[in-house]
Amino acid sequence: MHLDIAGPARAEASRGYVTKGATAFSARTIVEFLSAVASATNGFHEEVDEGDD
Repeated sequence: MHLDIAGPARAEASRGYVTKGATAFSARTIVEFLSAVASATNGFHEEVDEGDD
């Protein structure tokens, strides 16, 4: 899998948590998405029965 997260987003001046220059927009987006997925699953993982009984 390849995620092209080096977008051209640039800020002319600092504002809030965005600093002047490259904004890391795509990197922040994927981190927020993964955080939301982790929160939604609440650490859930399915136990796999491999049938070794």
